[in-house]
Amino acid sequence: MKSPAETKISLNGVFKVFGDDPERAMKELRAGKSKTQIHSELGATVGVDDATFDIYEGEVFVIMGLSGSGKSTLLRLRRRDMSMVFQSFALLPNRSVLNNASFGLEVAGMGEAERHQKALKALAAVGLEPYANSMPDQLSGVMKQRVVLAPAL
Repeated sequence: MKSPAETKISLNGVFKVFGDDPERAMKELRAGKSKTQIHSELGATVGVDDATFDIYEGEVFVIMGLSGSGKSTLLRLRRRDMSMVFQSFALLPNRSVLNNASFGLEVAGMGEAERHQKALKALAAVGLEPYANSMPDQLSGVMKQRVVLAPAL
């Protein structure tokens, strides 16, 4: 019998409010006011409203929602453990597939050898390691999507 997967990330009642008086906005939110009312009355923006979920070891967890619903805000709260992939993507046309796949690590300050090693491993996971030195305009649309997906792995 397989044992249950270990919980790796657990969120319970997570909120994020932007503005000058987040404590007051939270009080109004708990009193039942809507995000729209809080914004109108206090100028505060409720970015995440009572997020609660568990992510288990080995699980692929997808957060979907409308634009402005707080998906990116929620992920930024745990940026070091999660990655974001957006449906519409943009690759830097002057960078190779490898340098596009490793760009986030470069911005984070990781050395070239280490980031390229990690990016090559990620590209291999999406079947694009042979295209590491190719430029984005040499790839099909689906291949470009996989380049964008690779760093999230």
